[in-house]
Amino acid sequence: MERRRLLERAYVGVVLGIVVAIQIAYFDRGVVPGDATVYLAAGERLNAGHPLYELSPGDRPADINSRYWRIPLVSPPPIAVVWRPLALFGEAGVYGWWLAQVAALLASLALLLRRRPVMTATALLLLAVPFVYEFAVGNVNSFILLALLVSWRAATGARMGMAGSLTTLAATVKVTPAMAVWWVLTTGGRAALPAVVGTAAVALAVSLVGAGVDNHLAYVAALTGGAVDYSPLSLPGMLRFLGAPEPLFRAVLPAVWLGAPILIWRLRRRPARAFQVTVVAMIAASPAVSINWFVFLLALLAPAAWPYPSHGPSEAPTPTRR
Repeated sequence: MERRRLLERAYVGVVLGIVVAIQIAYFDRGVVPGDATVYLAAGERLNAGHPLYELSPGDRPADINSRYWRIPLVSPPPIAVVWRPLALFGEAGVYGWWLAQVAALLASLALLLRRRPVMTATALLLLAVPFVYEFAVGNVNSFILLALLVSWRAATGARMGMAGSLTTLAATVKVTPAMAVWWVLTTGGRAALPAVVGTAAVALAVSLVGAGVDNHLAYVAALTGGAVDYSPLSLPGMLRFLGAPEPLFRAVLPAVWLGAPILIWRLRRRPARAFQVTVVAMIAASPAVSINWFVFLLALLAPAAWPYPSHGPSEAPTPTRR
């Protein structure tokens, strides 16, 4: 047994060493948390009273790729509202956010390594490039990954309200975690509903106050008006690259948004499988997938790390009367 533990620790150490080496090589270009800078610019536009989804004179330049996105921000307005106070600190806000994001990512990894060291190390090795990219870029995905793990852990302890609130908050800053909200509702039922509705109402109110109705309407118009095209790593983008006919790759996202919730609902009595479908669907349902999105796949290990109890998801087991 002791020898086995030593071998496991050695394996984990080797994998961590490989990932650290890749990270150091990546940082040869310097620490450039580009996504955090995008959030900074969005917060600055709101603070200046400028439109959120278009550039005005005097705005910070935006990294717009006209082939894949034609707006300076592809996230919903709440992320820009979060950044309004952070934007007051300029570049210091960027690096403060980056440090918090790194802490969230490492916390997720530590939680999984503690429970399933070999399985987690193997997954980390396979996902080394997405992990390294996520570590460096300052994206909100690190917080969402941690929210997924904590939500699963909360659900195993029959704390469906916490799971509902965390997944709802995740969905306010990136649309596809709505799949996780649906998972909570289908497995937790009435126990999760008040938390989901309450959190959504508060988040929407804060977002409307912080960004205004016009910016919310502009975001909907941008998504429905073709301002965001399929990235190469999105499911339709990969199908297009492989030469699939246009009707097929354009139909795949609606199919995911329709089919995944149905499958999650059908698997509601098997929460682990439903959760894993949810995690995959969060990636498959987006038209704007980048390499760091695949770090979400680490959440597939949550059911193995914290097995679901045999009792129902929305209530603790009833003690036996004596």
